[in-house]
Amino acid sequence: VENLKIHFQPKEPIELLTRKQVAKMFSVNLSTIHNWTKKGALTSYGKQGRVYYIRKEIEQSIIQLN
Repeated sequence: VENLKIHFQPKEPIELLTRKQVAKMFSVNLSTIHNWTKKGALTSYGKQGRVYYIRKEIEQSIIQLN
């Protein structure tokens, strides 16, 4: 139990972003976000008929662009 206490890393909750939030983050319009998703630069996830992006993945894509 002591070993578990030392090495335990709580999971961060997954933060979902809408297309609009991602567009604002990059300062681009929604069609650009759609094109980047279509080209595979961003990964989208569907939930209840809506499109979402995972914040951590978006932040990693920004780092890869630099």
